[in-house]
This record gives sequence, C-alpha cells and structure tokens, in this order.
Amino acid sequence: MHHYKASWLLTITIHHYHFFYYPDVAVSGDERDRNTAEDFIRYPRLIGEVLSPTTAALDRSDKFADYRTSESLQEYVINQSRKS
Repeated sequence: MHHYKASWLLTITIHHYHFFYYPDVAVSGDERDRNTAEDFIRYPRLIGEVLSPTTAALDRSDKFADYRTSESLQEYVINQSRKS
C-alpha cells in the first residue's frame, strides 16, 4: 500500500539555499516526507499550478526552473484558469 503526503507548502533546495513555495497542489510519496513532523514537502512527486494572469509568467519561468531541480519530481501540471 502506498501512502502519500499532500501539503500547501513546498521547499526546494538549490545550492544549499531553501526556497519555499505555495503551489496549488503538491504530492509526495517519498518515505522521507512521510516520516517527518515537518509541515512541508521536500521531495514532491507531483506539483500542480493553476495559472492566472498575475501568476502565469512566474509559474512558467522561475518557479518551474526551481521545481525542475527536484530529483523526485515526476509531473508538473499547469492549468490555465478561465474567467467566467
């Protein structure tokens, strides 16, 4: 049986610097995330973002570049929001 952890807070470490993000969804199935009391994910398997006019450029550029440094990341899903 697989156990997953979901959180609103994600940390990405690049060259010993920690960057904290609040993606719309982040899911980890990594044992290191399950066996910790931390309220954030270090080893995301999936990250999802809903794009809006104010976040789209950042979500597609700098944040995506940082997310790609995570060796555990398997899927990055972006969804363009629609105005009604």
